[in-house]
Amino acid sequence: MKKLSYLMMLILFVGFSCQEKAEEPILEACGVQNPVKELTWLAEKTASIESTGSSSPAFIRLAEYNEETIFLDGVCCASCNTVVRAYNCEGTLLGVVGPNSEINPSLILNERDFWKPRNFACLN
Repeated sequence: MKKLSYLMMLILFVGFSCQEKAEEPILEACGVQNPVKELTWLAEKTASIESTGSSSPAFIRLAEYNEETIFLDGVCCASCNTVVRAYNCEGTLLGVVGPNSEINPSLILNERDFWKPRNFACLN
């Protein structure tokens, strides 16, 4: 009976460990179902981030600014004094986000996580 219990536990363990990892949900934006794959400039940007890696992991957030969808790139490093840039759906740089910059942060609405590289970890 004890052997049967161990066998059942082993089967359950193997069964659960073989399940595929759930993929992160894809956010529709800019009139396409998968912007990371369908917007050439964004695909190139994310590929560049993935390939270079970084001691300060980069990420992309999605938001609205002046009733337009925008992408914000950022770096996960509170002490690095980095710049957050805003891009429109065509990949055109709209400006830098900041109180004395082109993009007023108080006018950015519905900001949410959009994309991050594999094995992303914010180490602040």
